Amino acid sequence: MQITDEAMRAIVAKAIFDNMSTEMKEGLLIKAVANLIEPQKNSYGQPLPSHLQQQFTHATAVMSANIVQEMFAADPAIKERLAKVVSEALGKMFDGEDNLRRLSDAIARGFRESFGDR
Repeated sequence: MQITDEAMRAIVAKAIFDNMSTEMKEGLLIKAVANLIEPQKNSYGQPLPSHLQQQFTHATAVMSANIVQEMFAADPAIKERLAKVVSEALGKMFDGEDNLRRLSDAIARGFRESFGDR
C-alpha cells in the first residue's frame, strides 16, 4: 500500500489537531482568522489586500465574468453595442494631439508610480 504525500500530510495534520487541547485549537483558529484578514505587503513594502479580500475580489471577478458571458450568449446584440461603445471611446481618446499628450502623460505617471517614483 502506498500513501501519497497529500494523504500523509492530511493524516499528520489530523493527528496533530486531535492531540491539541481545546485552548490550543481556539488559539490556532484565532491566529488563522487573523492571518486571513491581516493586510499584506509586497516585497517592496507596499500594502496589499488581505488574503480574504484577495479571495473575495477573485471570486467577484470570476462571477462577474460568468454573468457577462451568459449575457453575451443570451443576447449577441449586447456584445455588439459594447464593442461600439468601446470603439467610440478609443476613437475619442486618440483624437487630437492634446488627448494623445494626456494619454502619454498618464501612462508615464502610471509607470513611475508602479516603480515607487512618485
